[in-house]
Amino acid sequence: MQPEYILLADSQPLFQSDVLKDFLAHSIRRKQLATGVYIGASNHDRPEFYQLAVGAFERFSITRHCHLQAADERALDIIDEPALIILAGGELSPGWRYLNQAKVRGWLVTQQQLGSVFVGISAGAIHLTSGIGHSGLRINYLNWFDIATTVHEEAEQWPSLSAAQQAGVERVIGIPFGEGVIISADRLTSLQGRVVLAAAGHTGSSNNLTIAAHRQP
Repeated sequence: MQPEYILLADSQPLFQSDVLKDFLAHSIRRKQLATGVYIGASNHDRPEFYQLAVGAFERFSITRHCHLQAADERALDIIDEPALIILAGGELSPGWRYLNQAKVRGWLVTQQQLGSVFVGISAGAIHLTSGIGHSGLRINYLNWFDIATTVHEEAEQWPSLSAAQQAGVERVIGIPFGEGVIISADRLTSLQGRVVLAAAGHTGSSNNLTIAAHRQP
């Protein structure tokens, strides 16, 4: 079963988007997901954000969940079934130091192969794809798709998208607050049609986009 991905600028759509609610409910039922995993390294594993994730899990009747963190990685050996996996927002660097550990990254790839559903929030959304540095060049994180992602820069008119275009980086998406995208079967679909796409020298809104997944060995 193919994995599915949700990229969000913030956690709001998890609780307020009917489109996302319907998609997740259907996906969780179809995949028979019974486990929720929260990875909070980007916000230094602050417990209040884990409780927010618990609320999201329980909204979809997932009552078995855990907070995966550096202090206790035994769950990596225990969780061997597809899961709903939330990658938290916060700071990119501490989140990536955790995710890029060989054991953690290997576990994430295994979860891909099992057909899990991944929800990346803010920094977590960037970690699932690629980011844009100050020079406009792509910064690879998990790099699972041929897109780079920037989030909630709408008040500044998306400087990362402009920098990426000037640097020759194509296929960058900008996700504003309250918005997100669903990636399923290599198709990216905006929840509200407010995602901004910079590609081939053009910038504009996009509801749908065909993307290429970087398949794991």
